[in-house]
Amino acid sequence: MPGNAVRSVDMTQTDPYRQQVLPSSDTPQSGAARTPAYSLCFLKSSDALGRKEVRAAWSMLASESANPETLYQSPTWTESWHGAGDSRRSEVAVIRDTSGIVVGVVPIRHQTVSLEFEIGNRVILRHSWPVANILGGQPLLPDDHAAHATLYAAILGRNDSCGGLLFRKLPTDSFTWRALHAHAGRDCLIHPLDGVRKRHYIELSPTLDACLARMSRKHRRYLRERLVTFDEAANPGSRLVRIDSPQQVGLLLSLAARVSRQSWQHRKLGPRVTTDRAEVERLTHLASRGVLRSYLLLFREEPCAFAIGYQYKGVYHYVEVGYAEKYADLSPGTVLLLMIQRDLVGHRPAHRLDFGWGDAPYKARFGTHSTDNASVVVLPGTLRNRALTAVHAGFVRSRDRARDIVRGRIAAGLARVRSAVWRARR
Repeated sequence: MPGNAVRSVDMTQTDPYRQQVLPSSDTPQSGAARTPAYSLCFLKSSDALGRKEVRAAWSMLASESANPETLYQSPTWTESWHGAGDSRRSEVAVIRDTSGIVVGVVPIRHQTVSLEFEIGNRVILRHSWPVANILGGQPLLPDDHAAHATLYAAILGRNDSCGGLLFRKLPTDSFTWRALHAHAGRDCLIHPLDGVRKRHYIELSPTLDACLARMSRKHRRYLRERLVTFDEAANPGSRLVRIDSPQQVGLLLSLAARVSRQSWQHRKLGPRVTTDRAEVERLTHLASRGVLRSYLLLFREEPCAFAIGYQYKGVYHYVEVGYAEKYADLSPGTVLLLMIQRDLVGHRPAHRLDFGWGDAPYKARFGTHSTDNASVVVLPGTLRNRALTAVHAGFVRSRDRARDIVRGRIAAGLARVRSAVWRARR
C-alpha cells in the first residue's frame, strides 16, 4: 500500500477536502490514464451526524450495502455510542468523487488491538498496538481500489499515533479483502488476529418446522420435547418475552445481568452484561430506532436465559447470550434459540439470524450457511512487526491443530459410547 499516495487531512482546516490523484479502476496499478479520483476529509462523529448532506448520504449508503455488518457502520449505531458518551475517540471519513458527491462514509473508532498468545483461557503473552477500527469490516466505499487506497493511506499517513488498521469479521471473498492484499507489500503487512474462522448464520424459513426440516427426525423430536418443557400449559409462567421498546431496557439489563452472573461465561470469562447509565442510554436509543430486539426466557416466572440482539435490514444479530447453569438439564440455551427463530418469522420478520464471530459447535449445528471470515490488522511492515506476526501465526496454527485433534478424539470417544449404549439396548 503506497503510504505516500495520499496526504493526511487536518480536521481543523476551513476547507478540509483535498483532491487526490489516483487511478480509478478495479486494479491498483492500471495502465489507463491517471485521473483525479477522490478527495477525503475526517470529521468528528458528532459533526458528521449533524451535517444533513453527509448524514443523508451515509444513510443511503448503509441502506444499499449488502454487508451483513452494516448495522455497526450505520448512523444509528454511531449515534447510539455518541449519545451514550462513548469515551473512545471516534470519527468519520467522508470520501467525495471529482464532482463533489459523497460516495463513501466510513465510521472509525480508535482503540488498541492485541496479539494474544492464549492457551485455554490463559493469556501467556500479549503485544498491543493503537489502531483505527474500520467499523463493520467492509467500509462503505465503492468497489474501487483507488477509493480504498485513498482511505487507508490517509489514516496510516496521519501523525496521530495510529499504528495500524483493524477490520473485524472480514469475509475472505469480499472486495475489501482483495483490495487489502492487492495493496500490501514492502510498506505494510496484513495479519489475521485469530486465523480464518467460519461465520455461521441461519437463513430463516417461514415456519420453525421448516427451519428444522434439515435435521434428523430423532433430533427434531428431542427439540420439540425441550420446547414443551417451556410451554405455558406444561409449566405455568414459562414463556419467551421479547424486549424491543425503550421502556423495557432497564428490566432487560437487570434480569440479563442476573442470569449472566449464573452462566458459565461469567464463571470463565467474567462479567458480560453491563447495567451502567451509558449502556441503558445506548440500548434505549437503539430501541427507539427499532433496532433493539432482545429476549428473556422464563421458567415458572424465573428468568433462566437471555439474548441481547439487534435487528437491522432484515438481519437479526445474535450478540450476547447466556443461561443460568442450574437450568442446564432443561437446555435453556437451545430452547431460547428455537423460540427466537419462531418469533423472528412470526413478528416483524427477519430473513437471517447471524451468529456473529466464532465457530462454537452449536452454531455449526443450527446454522444453514457459513462464510470464511477473519479479523485482520494492517500494520507497518517493520522487521519487528513482521517477526511478531510470523511467530503469532505459527502459534495460532499449532493451537488450532491441537484443538482439532482433541475435538476429534472427544467426538470419536462419544461415538464409541453411543455405539456401546445402542448395542447394550438391543
